Amino acid sequence: MLTRGPDGFADRIETLANRGVQFVACNHSLQHLELRRQDLLHLVEVVPVWVSKLVKKQAKGWAYIRP
Repeated sequence: MLTRGPDGFADRIETLANRGVQFVACNHSLQHLELRRQDLLHLVEVVPVWVSKLVKKQAKGWAYIRP
């Protein structure tokens, strides 16, 4: 959903980003999926390891909700 392409999600993702939703991708996962930063939409933040960012956010009171 966060990659560039004709899937139709880019407009929806941008609308959510304009409303304050942050989209973050883990560089470790990108490597595993054989994706490059350039393959992602411009508004996606890439972090080295997602779990470290998640722990910091939870310490600040954020909640992790998984579908």
